[in-house]
Amino acid sequence: ALGDLIDAAEDTYLADGSFSAERMLRYWGEWGHRLFVAEGRTFARAASDMSWAQNVLTGPLVEDFMSYEVQATRYARAYPQVALCFYDLEKFRGDVIIPALKVHPKVLFGGMLLENPYFVDPDDL
Repeated sequence: ALGDLIDAAEDTYLADGSFSAERMLRYWGEWGHRLFVAEGRTFARAASDMSWAQNVLTGPLVEDFMSYEVQATRYARAYPQVALCFYDLEKFRGDVIIPALKVHPKVLFGGMLLENPYFVDPDDL
C-alpha cells in the first residue's frame, strides 16, 4: 500500500556514510507530510531498529544523537502516530541506554509497554 515502506539504515540514518540529525529530521518531516497531508492518512506507525548505531554512537556523538532523539520526540507528537525506537540491550551499554531512556516517554520492556519514569519532556530540557 502507499506509504508502507522499509528503508535500510544505510539509506536513512547513515545516508552519505554518516549520521546527520538535520537529514533525519527532514526525512521524518517529509514522511509525515506525505502520509498525513498529501495522502490524507489519519494514523501511522514508524519503527526504527537502532542497531545501526552500535558502532557509531561513542563519546560525544551520544550527546549529539540524543539531541536528535529529543527533536524526533517532538516530531512524533506532531502527527497521530506511534513511533518506536528499538535499542537492543545486548548491543548498547549504559552510556547510550540511560540517555535514551530520558528522551523516550514510554518503554517496551519484557513485552509490556510502560510509562517511562526516567523520561524528561523535551520542552523541559
